[in-house]
Amino acid sequence: MSLTHKFSENNKVSSYQVTADHTTDTDVGWVDASNFRKFTAMTTATLLTGAGVDKFLIEVAASSTGASSVVAATHGIGSAPDAIGDMLFLEIDIDDAAVALNVLSGGKIYVNVLLNAANASDDTQVTYILSEAKHKAAGLSADIVA
Repeated sequence: MSLTHKFSENNKVSSYQVTADHTTDTDVGWVDASNFRKFTAMTTATLLTGAGVDKFLIEVAASSTGASSVVAATHGIGSAPDAIGDMLFLEIDIDDAAVALNVLSGGKIYVNVLLNAANASDDTQVTYILSEAKHKAAGLSADIVA
C-alpha cells in the first residue's frame, strides 16, 4: 500500500493572464469541473495603473458555453487589490453547484470566473484550482512551458 498522494493526481491547476481592457465583465474561461468536488479561483494583480479588480465572481453552468449560467459566489472586495501581488480568493463546492443547477448525477458542470478591473490598463493573473478529484488520474496538473 502506498501512502503517497500526488498533488497532480487529485488537483488540476490552470492559470490565465487577463490583459487588455477588461473594465467590462470579462469571462476568463469555462472549464469542466465534473470530476472535482471543489473549485477555488485566485486573482493576482500583475500590472496596475488603477485599483485592480473591482468585480470577481464564479459562475456555474451545465453547458460548456456558459448558457443559462448561475452565479455561485461573489467576492465582496472590501479593500481594493491595488498593489502588484495583491491576491483575492473565492471558492465553491461543485456538488452544491450541481444541486443548484439541477444537474443529475454524472452530468457535466462547468465553472468560469467573471471579473472586471477599475482601469483599462490593469492586468490580472487568474488561477483556477479544481481539487478533490472524484477519479484520480495522472497528470491532472501538468507543466506548461512556452
